[in-house]
Amino acid sequence: MNEEYLEEQSDTVLKKEALKYRDILMERFKETSITGQNKPAYHLLFYSSFGNGESIKFEQIDSSYYLSRKCISSNDHFVCGQNFYIQISTIEWDKFEEMIYEYNFWTSKKFNVNKKVLDGYAYFLEGNRPEAFFCKKRNYHLIGRSSPEYDKMEDLCNHIMDYEERLVLKYGKEECKERK
Repeated sequence: MNEEYLEEQSDTVLKKEALKYRDILMERFKETSITGQNKPAYHLLFYSSFGNGESIKFEQIDSSYYLSRKCISSNDHFVCGQNFYIQISTIEWDKFEEMIYEYNFWTSKKFNVNKKVLDGYAYFLEGNRPEAFFCKKRNYHLIGRSSPEYDKMEDLCNHIMDYEERLVLKYGKEECKERK
């Protein structure tokens, strides 16, 4: 309700490069954007220069909430977990959304890059909340971060990855259904 969006100085080259890289990752993970969905959804992509990455989605489908993960690895140094989806409780969804709002995702800067790294990594986090349209608030937002030194959105992305791991441990492997 109290969200105020800052006018961003748009770096069109950075934006084009970020969106192109995100599209490459979406293809690599065989994912689609959550833009325009009629239910709330969030999608985190993490990818490192070593060829390891995760795609994590939290989404509402009908009246239920789901967490899903896809993992890819191009080497033996990174153990890639199974691809899965699980149904989560409304309480767990609410905790997740509380985290999103606590970190001010909806008002954060769209893209930020740190080019002073040897081996880097990137995060892309997109959110879709169709109900915000009726309040004249942002209903879709995409942020991208490349090897940030410290950034609130990097911290949020790390918390999302930790939260996903805790939920998997809570539900156990038997609850996880295979995701193609």
